[in-house]
Order: sequence, then structure tokens, then C-alpha cells
Amino acid sequence: MFNKRVYLALTMMIGLILIVSAAAAAETTKFKTDFMEGSFVGDVDLEYNEKGMMSSYVDDKNGITYNISTVDDTDSLMKIYKSQGVSNPTKVTLNGNDWKIYFADAVPDTSNKKSDLMNIIICQSQGKKQGYLIYVIIDSDSNNVGPGIDTNSETYLKFVEPLLKSITLKKTNNIPKINEEFGLSEEEFQNQLDQLD
Repeated sequence: MFNKRVYLALTMMIGLILIVSAAAAAETTKFKTDFMEGSFVGDVDLEYNEKGMMSSYVDDKNGITYNISTVDDTDSLMKIYKSQGVSNPTKVTLNGNDWKIYFADAVPDTSNKKSDLMNIIICQSQGKKQGYLIYVIIDSDSNNVGPGIDTNSETYLKFVEPLLKSITLKKTNNIPKINEEFGLSEEEFQNQLDQLD
């Protein structure tokens, strides 16, 4: 006699196996720099690399650009960004690294239409002498752009969180100084920060 309970149990088990298999088969792209390594979700290509301390990667299919960099003092940089409207961060610890996650949006320089709005997720990790940044820039025509981008959003959970879970941070020599990145002396840069206060 046909047992409906056994049939339903088998159906649920097969469905679960298919879901797990699909998750396991998700495409990833490994990357490695002097200061950071990990894996992006999707087919991601290296677009730009400067002195091993700043790299840009592009996922054309999903409309996402990843800019990663290291400087000595990311806290001061985020202080500047916050004065320009970047949200207060959400703090997470993933793969042993403490991150502050900021959310913002922007219109590209080539446009002034709100419909061209891009979402930006900034991931910051600051150590004693070296800081790390990952900018996740989601194109306005991407299926992943939209209001309400936060740590509960599909975009964060699908692309950003898996990336952060894969990240290994590495200490390096000759770390760029944040004041030099702005073309300022340490005193001039500190004066700019003091004005923000």
C-alpha cells in the first residue's frame, strides 16, 4: 500500500538536498592582495590594481563593483564620510574580524537623476596601525539596487556577508597614510578633522 507519509518525507528530503546542492554550487571568485584575501560571490574580474594597496573588482552580471584598500587610519576617513551623510555603522564580527558596516547612496558624476541612484556599502575594519576598507558599489541598473539596503537586505546577505566571512586580513609594510592620500600634511589633515568637530 502506498504510504503518503513516506512519500512526503522523501519529497521533503529530495527538496532539501536540491537546495543544499544549489547553495554549494554558487559561483565564487577568489582574490588575493598583499593585505587581504577572500572570495566574492559571482564571476568577478580584477579591473584595477595600484601598488598592491588598492584594487577594484567588477561583477558585470550583478552590477556590483568592489573597491578594496588599506590605509593607516580608516577611522578618520569614516569621520569625514559621516559628516557627508553616511549612516551610523552596524557592527559585526565575521571570520574573527571586527567590521563596521556603513550604508549610503549616491548619484554618479555623469548624471543628476534620482533614478540613477547607486547604493554603497562600506565595510571598515581598523586595527592598531592598519585599517581595511571594502566599498561595495551597486549600479543603479542592477537588480540588487533598491531602498532599504541594510544588514537584513538581500543584497547584503547574498553578496557582502559571504565576502566578509571569507576575508583574511594581513598586516603589511609601507601602509599608505590617510593624510597623504588627501595630499595633505599630518597637521593640515588634523586641522580638517578639527573643523568637523
